[in-house]
Amino acid sequence: MIGPVPLRIKLQNQWANDIPLKFLWTISFFARGPAAASEGNANSMADIALNVSDIIRRYEGNNKWPVIPSLYQYQSDNSENYGYMFAQSVAFPNDAFNVVNSSLEGAGGFLPSYIGGDRSGYGGNNGLNVTFLETNVDIIDNFIRPWIIAASYKGLIEDGKEDIKCNIMVNYYTRDRYQSNQRIMEPGTELNFERRKSFIFENAVPYQVSGDQISYGDLSVGDITKTVSFAFSNYYTIPVI
Repeated sequence: MIGPVPLRIKLQNQWANDIPLKFLWTISFFARGPAAASEGNANSMADIALNVSDIIRRYEGNNKWPVIPSLYQYQSDNSENYGYMFAQSVAFPNDAFNVVNSSLEGAGGFLPSYIGGDRSGYGGNNGLNVTFLETNVDIIDNFIRPWIIAASYKGLIEDGKEDIKCNIMVNYYTRDRYQSNQRIMEPGTELNFERRKSFIFENAVPYQVSGDQISYGDLSVGDITKTVSFAFSNYYTIPVI
């Protein structure tokens, strides 16, 4: 009978059981388009940026929190394969629901039954957190921060005439099946990767961004990154078989 260690090694020689390369991932933001319940559907992230500008102009006047509509596209991969290029990390929400015990008076040594309660929502302390790299023309201050302000005025219940919600896709990649099975590659071989799973977050909107801090001290990673929290209605995964 084969032992557990040789069996595990044998199984991990198969692509489906191999350890993934978790540093290979991409993130993309998409307008909801015709799927939105808004009269003014946004068909691109530039459309969302224009809607954000209109809302801020209406509530706070002109020349406050200007938005660059083309910035997201400018800082993204033109082939649309790799999405936004200056995202540094993604922290996913937890999934849980409350469990309570229901006891009966005088039950003695009998254990109380357990009852399922509410499922944890997405937002507040349980959102999607995306960390962005700061650049000279910064997407945080030229798009996302005004987006948060506009969303605070507009609210999240009704879409109305100006759609400012989006969908977010996070793709995971790893070695492709053929090269993974080869194990030893010839020098100079170009590495190929394939998608192993994706997560889709629907009806997302940013609601919080970390503040900035400047000094004359040494520069650290925290000085050039900012984390944005997104609320969303639901999400799901798309596996690769």
